[in-house]
Amino acid sequence: MAYKKYVAEKLFDGKGFCPPETVLITTEDGEVEGLVPIIDAGDDIIELKGILTPGFVNAHCHLELSHLHRAVPKHTGLVTFIKNILSKRNADIATIIAAMQAAENSMRKNGIVAVGDISNNALSAQLKMEGNLHYHTFVEISGFHPNIATQRFEQGLEAYEQFIEAAKGQPKMQQTIVPHAPYSVSDDLLALINDFSFEKIISMHNQETLAEDEFFKQKTGDFTALYSFLNVDIAHFSTLNASSLVNTVPKLGKVKKILLVHNTFTDENDIDFVKKQPFETVFCLCPNANLYIENTLPNVQQLFNNQVNIVVGTDSLASNEQLCILNELRTIRKNFPHITTDILLQWATSNGAAALDIAGKVGQFKKGMQPGVVLINEGLELVKILA
Repeated sequence: MAYKKYVAEKLFDGKGFCPPETVLITTEDGEVEGLVPIIDAGDDIIELKGILTPGFVNAHCHLELSHLHRAVPKHTGLVTFIKNILSKRNADIATIIAAMQAAENSMRKNGIVAVGDISNNALSAQLKMEGNLHYHTFVEISGFHPNIATQRFEQGLEAYEQFIEAAKGQPKMQQTIVPHAPYSVSDDLLALINDFSFEKIISMHNQETLAEDEFFKQKTGDFTALYSFLNVDIAHFSTLNASSLVNTVPKLGKVKKILLVHNTFTDENDIDFVKKQPFETVFCLCPNANLYIENTLPNVQQLFNNQVNIVVGTDSLASNEQLCILNELRTIRKNFPHITTDILLQWATSNGAAALDIAGKVGQFKKGMQPGVVLINEGLELVKILA
């Protein structure tokens, strides 16, 4: 069998930097054979300038919104952003599918090998069946009034079953049913999702705007205007004078793992609270989307200092200029310079793979895995995709 052998100025194996002059050996199709000292690697070693790393995991994306690239204004705040999405997201199916295909191609060119993708319908199933990337599809359900809980859950279940059918024979597809956000899912709907999601992975948008906690604590603010705009009766909702996170996560106690996405206004008390829950919690950062929508960032240093599990996503092309994990890492580094390159790369590789339960397939240079082989520079810019 023919092998490729790479040595770079730095080699990141998914968990940390390897000793100098460590050689990565792969098959022609990118399957890892091993990591060995250069003295044991033999001949025909390809020398590279830069950092060699496994491919990246985009832990949070919305392929379905790809056709809205640059269609939604920046810095409007979340509630106005949601109104814009709802008013503009409908398009003919061919346009939506073509935009999803282009978005997937761009992710591949940016070194992404796996995606946690939010889907409100099954339009992306055909694309995901092709197996170009690993996908965990989070079939997302919303419905804030309890009277529609069963109807909305059944709609979500129908889409989920279409993904199940599409995934037959495709090992790169996984899928679960998830709530959209605390402010968009009733307790009745949360109960249905919780029962269905026993020992499964779910995701949930979390504390993306200050207005979210204001509504949960006081039943005032921008979200009351959103419910009025949507003609949603909120008479059933009563506050507990606690954050949206504290109100919601105890109602999802049967799940195996929750990816909390955005966390822009998550504070120390919230972090302490979720640490005490019976399930694993992962905090997903999408910094460029946070800047696009709210023009602010989560306190990444606070999350890091609390030693929580962190992964990285891009959100959608409706809220981002590109689907590029390296661009997200550059934004984090610029604003939180004390977080080192090896930590950033770990969030974007092995942490992301573990969060999506595909740690045995991507995220690390381990024998038998095909994690992608990507060369970047010290500025966290893509140089070349090698496998």
